[in-house]
Amino acid sequence: MRRFLVLLCIVVILKAYDATYISPGVQIGINSKGNLFISGQITAGLASSSVLDPKAIPIGLTIGKRHYKVKGMGWGKYHYIDAQAWMGYGGVGFGIMVDESRNNYLRFKCGAGLIGYLTYDYFKVFNHNFGLIGVLPILNP
Repeated sequence: MRRFLVLLCIVVILKAYDATYISPGVQIGINSKGNLFISGQITAGLASSSVLDPKAIPIGLTIGKRHYKVKGMGWGKYHYIDAQAWMGYGGVGFGIMVDESRNNYLRFKCGAGLIGYLTYDYFKVFNHNFGLIGVLPILNP
């Protein structure tokens, strides 16, 4: 019974959307420990083809790679995956960061903007991360 309820919820959510999108992005920023970072990511998701449609909040799944410049140690690499929702000019996401040793860290992110936006994310290793990201949403109605 629980499986059918989950399936019904998924169908209802998908019916509220009538378009898919893909959105590559590049980010640069700094964290609270003074480390520079650069990220590349791609998001795939669902959106309404009408920007003014109040019934459908764009949702997406993001995968990416982040490089941190650690003072005196070179560049450290992290992979990440997030689920996110963007309502108008702002949004939130939750996911995980994975380091080169395959250690996983929970991640929270939020941002504000449209094609370019300011971001904030938090995960245990580098704490507070502030950045600027440029994205190119490509809608496929």
